[in-house]
Amino acid sequence: MTNIFYERVVVKPNSYINAFYNEFWADIYGEWEDTGSSNIEQRYDNLNAFYHKYQDRFVTDYAVVNPVEDIAESFSFFILSPEPTGETISEKKILFFYKFAELVKLRDEIRKQICSLNP
Repeated sequence: MTNIFYERVVVKPNSYINAFYNEFWADIYGEWEDTGSSNIEQRYDNLNAFYHKYQDRFVTDYAVVNPVEDIAESFSFFILSPEPTGETISEKKILFFYKFAELVKLRDEIRKQICSLNP
């Protein structure tokens, strides 16, 4: 198991992001790092190619930006979408959050509050 480094920050070994990284990014992170470029247009082209190569792994094309954005996008799908079947890696990312009772409880509370806002 690896502790990820992101923008000079080491995450805690028992954090959600570290578990998410180890489950979904560890095998492709080196290749993702190679998409970096000082030229912003080249970076976007590289990320776009990376996304198309691994499209079934991401809930949105934006999620490919980095592991932090990926967990954020996946979490939003966890909150706002029905529970998926888990046939693709992107669906397994959403199911990842169901492993944590405290996050399922939070999901239920958020969904309840969202529904109470509808007239």
